[in-house]
Amino acid sequence: MHITLTELDAGDRDALTEFLVHKGPWPFHARPRPTVEQIHQAWDAGAYTSESDRTFWLEYAGRRIGLCGFADLTDDTPILDLRLANDERGHGLGTGALRAATAWVFNEIATARRFEGTARVDNLAMRRTFERCGFVREAYYREGWPSADATYDAVGYAILRTDWESGTTTPVP
Repeated sequence: MHITLTELDAGDRDALTEFLVHKGPWPFHARPRPTVEQIHQAWDAGAYTSESDRTFWLEYAGRRIGLCGFADLTDDTPILDLRLANDERGHGLGTGALRAATAWVFNEIATARRFEGTARVDNLAMRRTFERCGFVREAYYREGWPSADATYDAVGYAILRTDWESGTTTPVP
């Protein structure tokens, strides 16, 4: 499975808006149903295309299957935001997407020592994806994921550059 990342450019605002509004919902994100106005405000504020925050289309077999966002790219531990379109979920694409995202971080960001992401405790598919891709559970945040309907616990995962390069997994002591 070959998933590619294509960075959003200045002309992608409408396509991004269309994707976020119509390819969700995004039940495991802070805004499960973002509005056009919210997306445009975030775009105008540089949330998708700044020095430290960059967003990429996830593409597979000639179609856009999702989005991959990176935050804190100027830090040594970038943070992942991964979204697969609703109709693309459940087909094993998350693993390929996370592997492509991890390779991008460690190949393109020379200062990255670790790459991390957080999943809501009940997002079992993402938690399994992290583990399949060599990420290690490093944190458990009680009531760490507030949402409109409830407050959930969150689970933090990370992979070390050295583990990614060697193909090993260093467990947490």
